[in-house]
Amino acid sequence: MKRIAIMGGNFSGIVVANKLAKRLRWSVAKGDVEIALFDKSPEYLIHAMLPLITFGSMNEKYAVGEKAELLDPRIKYFFGKSGEVINVDLANRTLILADDSKYSYDYLVIASGADYAPEEVPGLLRDYHTYYTLEGTLELRNALQGVQ
Repeated sequence: MKRIAIMGGNFSGIVVANKLAKRLRWSVAKGDVEIALFDKSPEYLIHAMLPLITFGSMNEKYAVGEKAELLDPRIKYFFGKSGEVINVDLANRTLILADDSKYSYDYLVIASGADYAPEEVPGLLRDYHTYYTLEGTLELRNALQGVQ
């Protein structure tokens, strides 16, 4: 069996996983291919909706959801400690996960994205509002509306 590991479960990882599951559906059904997605968070956030939430055009409930609901049922998925990749052993084609388990793969897709880390810029968080996180979006919306 060929094993495809997808490291990162945000939209690029989910799209790649779903496209592979559709394209390789017969091989997956016969047990010749396994597609597995790894991510530490089971929830998604649609960042493109954050400005709309900031200005009250959309409710935040439409911007969040469960990643498992977006995945083709032929895809194995691992979230939390069992989905958090802490090391990649390229020589042995193995993912080492936060729960101390390992996953051997034949093909690896890296769709890890980027983390927003304003705390790494000295002084940036002082008197600062952002809409790059849901919490920041709600805080900025409340500040603009005069809500304490």
